Amino acid sequence: MEKVFVPRGYQIELFQRARDNNAIAYLDTGAGKTFISVLLLDHVSPSLMKRDGTRKWAFFMGCTVPLVQQQADALRKQLPNLKVALIVGDMNVDGWSEAAWRQKFEETDLFILTPQILVNLIMHGFFKLSDSALLIFDECHHTIKNHPYNQLMSSYFRVPSHLRPKIFGMTASPLLTLKVDDTLYACQMKFQQLESRLDSTVFTVSDRSELKEYISTPLEEILLYDPTIPDYIPPHVSYMMDQRKVIGRICSDYGRIFQDAIDILCDLGPCGCYLFLAIIAKNFLKSKLHPLMSALAKNDIEMSMKIVESSAENIRPSANVAKGYIGKAHRLITQLHQNLANFEDPSFRAILFIQTKLEVEVVRFILKYFPAFKLKIRVNFLVGHQENFYGTGMDMKSQNKVVQKFKDGKINLLIATSVGQEGIDIQPCRLVMHLSPINNVKDYVQSRGRARHKDSILRLFVPMGDYAQVEFLGKIQQAERMMREAVYLREDHQRFETDDDGDFYEISSTGARIDLHQSVSLVYQYCGKLPGDRFTDHFPKEEIFYAEGGYQCRVRMPLMSPVKMSEGLVKSKKKLARASAHLEMVKQLHKGGHLTDFLTCDFQLEDLQLELESDQVEISENYVPEIPQVLCRPLQIDLNQDDVQVEISRWTICTFETDRIWSLGIVLPNWIDPADLPSMENLTVSVFHKEYPRFHLENIAKFHRNLFSIIKPGLYNNSKISTRKSYLFVPLIGSDIDWDVILQVETNLKSIPAVDLLQLENFNIETLFPGKVVTRKNVGGHFQVEKIDFDSTADSKFEKTAGFRPTINLEKEKHRTYVEFYADRGIHLNFPEFPLLQVRRISFRKFQDEVQVENIPFELCTVVNIPGKFLEGSVLLFRHLFNWERRLLTIQFEKDMKFEEFNLKIPMGMLQSCLTSRNVEPVANYERLETLGDAFLKWKVSVWAFSEFSQGHEGQLSILRAKMISNSNLRKIGILKKIHRYISMNPFKLEDMSVATLRENSEISIPQKIVADVVEALIGAFHLCESGDPFLKWMNIPCEMKSIPQPIQDPNFDYSTFQEIQDVLQYQFKNPEILRQALTHSSSMNTSCKDSYQRLEFLGDAALGYLITGMIYKKHQETDPGKITDLLIFLVNNDMFAQLTIRYGFHRHIHLESEDLA
Repeated sequence: MEKVFVPRGYQIELFQRARDNNAIAYLDTGAGKTFISVLLLDHVSPSLMKRDGTRKWAFFMGCTVPLVQQQADALRKQLPNLKVALIVGDMNVDGWSEAAWRQKFEETDLFILTPQILVNLIMHGFFKLSDSALLIFDECHHTIKNHPYNQLMSSYFRVPSHLRPKIFGMTASPLLTLKVDDTLYACQMKFQQLESRLDSTVFTVSDRSELKEYISTPLEEILLYDPTIPDYIPPHVSYMMDQRKVIGRICSDYGRIFQDAIDILCDLGPCGCYLFLAIIAKNFLKSKLHPLMSALAKNDIEMSMKIVESSAENIRPSANVAKGYIGKAHRLITQLHQNLANFEDPSFRAILFIQTKLEVEVVRFILKYFPAFKLKIRVNFLVGHQENFYGTGMDMKSQNKVVQKFKDGKINLLIATSVGQEGIDIQPCRLVMHLSPINNVKDYVQSRGRARHKDSILRLFVPMGDYAQVEFLGKIQQAERMMREAVYLREDHQRFETDDDGDFYEISSTGARIDLHQSVSLVYQYCGKLPGDRFTDHFPKEEIFYAEGGYQCRVRMPLMSPVKMSEGLVKSKKKLARASAHLEMVKQLHKGGHLTDFLTCDFQLEDLQLELESDQVEISENYVPEIPQVLCRPLQIDLNQDDVQVEISRWTICTFETDRIWSLGIVLPNWIDPADLPSMENLTVSVFHKEYPRFHLENIAKFHRNLFSIIKPGLYNNSKISTRKSYLFVPLIGSDIDWDVILQVETNLKSIPAVDLLQLENFNIETLFPGKVVTRKNVGGHFQVEKIDFDSTADSKFEKTAGFRPTINLEKEKHRTYVEFYADRGIHLNFPEFPLLQVRRISFRKFQDEVQVENIPFELCTVVNIPGKFLEGSVLLFRHLFNWERRLLTIQFEKDMKFEEFNLKIPMGMLQSCLTSRNVEPVANYERLETLGDAFLKWKVSVWAFSEFSQGHEGQLSILRAKMISNSNLRKIGILKKIHRYISMNPFKLEDMSVATLRENSEISIPQKIVADVVEALIGAFHLCESGDPFLKWMNIPCEMKSIPQPIQDPNFDYSTFQEIQDVLQYQFKNPEILRQALTHSSSMNTSCKDSYQRLEFLGDAALGYLITGMIYKKHQETDPGKITDLLIFLVNNDMFAQLTIRYGFHRHIHLESEDLA
């Protein structure tokens, strides 16, 4: 039976506070903060279990996956009535669709997850925070900077106050940034910042006496160790220092090994150093360094091991703890030796905190293989996910496995980095040791929290004589007491400064309301969303000065803020004066339209409203491709019926003649303009007209069917010629149809096995087979018999001759005969004495210039009654017709798009390339033109956006441009214009040339990117034809540049300082303020310049891409798109322009205030 947990008094006290207000519970590790959240969840559970429109959801969040997994197990046991879902990144939640999330919400009341998942849910619009009843933040002190907790709270503040969920935070060390030298006032201010970020109040228990009944306070001891390095150590240090200096010049990572070895040598002694080098020597060859460097490193590492070993006695672990170890390692082993009896207790657990993963692994080896510890101390390590230089790292599964073994007692000593201090629920320990220095209050509180067992001990290692570190530890303990005192003081004075409670700003239309203290965080949030690079300070500058009657504050905003400065009211205290100035800034930002009526600083694309035509139309994924109208007919011919219905008697016959193949033709239902006939090398095309009686057309239709039945057996089973695309293939002789071939194919359609021909009275292999088409047993395809090879029979051995390319591996089978070869494959040759047939494969994919033949026994062949030249010529005709169809379709595309009406002119060959993918034509396709069109489109849209939205910042303009030139938008435009119906996407396939494969109104789909690429290719082509702007207008893509308000010149600024730049550029600016903006970084705050260079950078980036892409395109006519892109990247990059800026001295005129850049 599951144990029922009875709430303690202090838990009920904090629950009641959290029930009535947003609260942060500040309690020691192990005090049962999670159970307070259980009480809260139970309290709001009625709203979670509703199944109507008022249903809400609750979220429990933890910073690490192991933590949320452990909390999920606990909450499922305590809340059996709620449907609990654990959601972690390993479940591939980033790929879940809106429907999948909707289903998950339908079946879940409480989500337990990491905060980034909820942030993403809100970002994608899959969930609204107003639909949440409760948000629980475990380890809520991480709500700082860009942590997902802080991102989530930004979304929270965008929700109207009456719709916001309840907030409950839990922490054992609320002030992550508390310093040991902070005053009580500074501590209170940091509490205020945390409360402001979480919109909550920090509470702790009013009486700690009850808490002490459940929480054990560990005995704290400082262990002093001798940091002195013995006399025999310096030679090793000297050698490795030399290695670090010499090798480090070649490879910094390589030199780092020896620096780390020196550090471990001084910290852990020669034994530790030896073990470290041994580990590296074993694993280092797996590193990413060049193999030669890795080999050199391994050689030098092994040399270092020998020097270390030869300079110290008994270097390897021994029972004598005094040998081979120094300093903290010696002290650690001594302590463990003294506690060996405790390790025999099955309930005893100990944890050792070490700062780096490197030392963790070394100490683990020292302890694991130390003879005296082998039977009693079961040691393992716990580190974070991220791999370091040496590859040490643990995934989530490995972490959970180690923690579980520690809980079960299979491990009784755990060596951990800071990952073991928080974020993972670890078994309470009786011994906690800190081998590395404690750096801050959080480390101290979290480490001490692991020593929750009764009679537990916390031991801190400190070097002898390091009084500064001892003093620092004392300050840490004092800072923790001050942190607790600050909470009590703040609770006792919750109505502190009541005379200023009337300072607030409220929006009547929405009910949004902000007071003094909330205004600071809102202004900081606003600044954090302003555009800028990583060198821009995204914080306001505050100047507090004495004024009559108190203090006053002036807030200066970053350069990119539309409101530059505000001054607050005079207040009695500095912090209130600061808050008043921020509240005034909030008022100005809202009145200027820079904050919404919900007082949110939401810099989204909605600030730049643009109704795109493509957004207003539903786009279908499937479509019916266009067919050239000259190939269409209104009748349907059923080739499976003997009675062929034909009502048109006049036909157009196009002849295709070459010097190598049979004269062939196609019968078309419509008249063809001779100008539209294909012009191809070694091919003559002519047109003539004939009238035939009905039965002749029936024979032509049957011949067409028979021809494709030979080429593609089964193609015409239960199929009809499509009414969308109708033409018939015919053999020609002179200017008429060769009816003899048609009759021959019709009467002798059935293929005949070659052995059956032996029954003929006049059987003669020499006259029956040459020129025939045959198929071959167990081998696909068709072959034409070239001649009879009277020099070879089936008893002959395999032989290679000129032009001979057999399907058999000659090298492997060269000593075998044909009879033996086929016998191994289960084929018995009955007539091995007959000469072999020399055949050539007929390619249905391409015309072969090189004649390649092979020998096969005649009895394996089946004879097809159709002339070989005609069959091979038919395939070549199909390829020509395929290309002709594309040209006819391009001509039709130009007419259907009505380009002539819009005065849009373009060469037909270029237009056909725009509509042709690389799959169809490797050279004359859209890819080069698409690269040019992409650059031109980006430039024109950038110019339009820059002038249309003169107040839009670079981030907004970039988002808008990205939307307009995205593949998704261009695809929609292409589909609206019906361009996609004319794209040649698939390569030549023989079966596609049979009209039977095109069903009436059969729909196909086309990839999004191909349509977008074709649109860009058309833009590039019309741009080359000096019709780029008219074509963009035809496409309904805005591209016109409006007049731009000129920046006002500052009469107090000396613009003559820019004359040097203008002389270099050989251009005089009419308004030098534009040049000044181009040289002003967004970090500049003490300047009269009204804007930074970011908007101009947005425009210049597009201009450079367009100009240089055009230059490369014209200069390198044969360069493929990939190389064009490579050249563009080489010429347009930060390094290149930085060098040019320095070469011409422009950098001396840049105005910035970033210390990192300066």
